[in-house]
Amino acid sequence: MRKSGLLSIIFIIIGCNSLNYESSKPAESDIKQAKIAFNELKKTLNKDGGKLWKHSLDGPVLLINRDTRIIIGNMADKRGELKNQGTLFIGKFPKDRNIGNTAIEWNDTVWTMVELPLPKTKEERMNILIHESFHRIQPELKFSNLSEIQNVHLDTKDGRTFMKLEMLALKQALQSNDFEKHIRNALLFRHYRHQLFPGADISENSLEINEGIAEFTSSILCGWNDPELKRHYSSEM
Repeated sequence: MRKSGLLSIIFIIIGCNSLNYESSKPAESDIKQAKIAFNELKKTLNKDGGKLWKHSLDGPVLLINRDTRIIIGNMADKRGELKNQGTLFIGKFPKDRNIGNTAIEWNDTVWTMVELPLPKTKEERMNILIHESFHRIQPELKFSNLSEIQNVHLDTKDGRTFMKLEMLALKQALQSNDFEKHIRNALLFRHYRHQLFPGADISENSLEINEGIAEFTSSILCGWNDPELKRHYSSEM
């Protein structure tokens, strides 16, 4: 009885270790996406060579699966939590940290963090990766003072409605030859929203500048022409 009980415990331990190993193993689809994206990003940023901002955007990136919290990085972390697997570095993101598309400080390094799965097209993949890479180097470019003011009015019915109407008017402007009419409509919706919520012009401006510079950076480095830019921004609205 004692021998069989001991064997059972050993098998349970082995089984648990096997489960832990499997739970830390990224999906093949995530690995494939990461390899493609890191290669594309490296080529795109090397082409710019840091000319746009006199500073390279090339740096540490974490791609994270929100469901499994498994990390696929493009380089090792300073504390050795990411394990090297070929050209990739695999680990598990802490449960007490939020996952999203942003720049984060983790293990003594500021990383570009982007959620998996990535967009299906190269253009959209580069857009989000370069956008968030700009946020990572933003303090080094002396843009750390671009702090966003909370836009709580956009969580209200009227705030959200008139924002949506402004976005629809801007979308029409991108898709129409008579763009001036639609621009005027967009400005009217914006002006009325700012009248409804005093101070909204200042808080919205802080968001637009902070995110706008990052989006400008990705648009330039992706090398899009006018039709491609119009298509991209129309799809975002």
